[in-house]
Amino acid sequence: LFAAPRFVFNFGIWKPPCVRILIVAATNRDLKAMMKQGEFREDLYYRLHVVPIVMPPLRSRREDIPPIALRTLEKFNETMGLSKRLEPDVIDDLLKYDYPGNVRELINILERMMIMSEGDTISVYDVPSELSDSRRNSHYVVDEGMTLKSALRNYEARVIETALARHETLSGAAKSLGLHPTTLWRKMRALGILRPPADVQ
Repeated sequence: LFAAPRFVFNFGIWKPPCVRILIVAATNRDLKAMMKQGEFREDLYYRLHVVPIVMPPLRSRREDIPPIALRTLEKFNETMGLSKRLEPDVIDDLLKYDYPGNVRELINILERMMIMSEGDTISVYDVPSELSDSRRNSHYVVDEGMTLKSALRNYEARVIETALARHETLSGAAKSLGLHPTTLWRKMRALGILRPPADVQ
């Protein structure tokens, strides 16, 4: 059933009631640039441009990639009844990719690796071609005058810090690196990586 329209009587004049409408709009286009080029109506742009919320693409906020990836992995483990984890090198590959599909593409890549990988560890061998290509096209930067020993030390520190960021405990990080927790703690002290050794066994 449709309700008949209501009218308000004011000083002998019938007036329709006031209607308030809130419009929430989203786009991946640059409306301001389109407006300047005459491809988008100026009056409509300013009607919509009241409280703009700009969400930068994932490639512009790479610090969000590890927590999004780990949280997504945790959800997939719960729904699929698995206990898979990411190797540090996989996190490195995820950080190097530009994600033209933004967060949705990152989630799809993780789901693909969950399904296609064997065992409980997702390694670089499970990384899709688009990510492995970006790994092959990149290289570890060695500063001029840096010795091989210094370069290896810096790279080892990066790998350990990545593992520590992925795991809440030192034991979990050590397990992912194939080390005993005490060995990992000694390496951390030698590299100047500070973290309380509360769970060293």
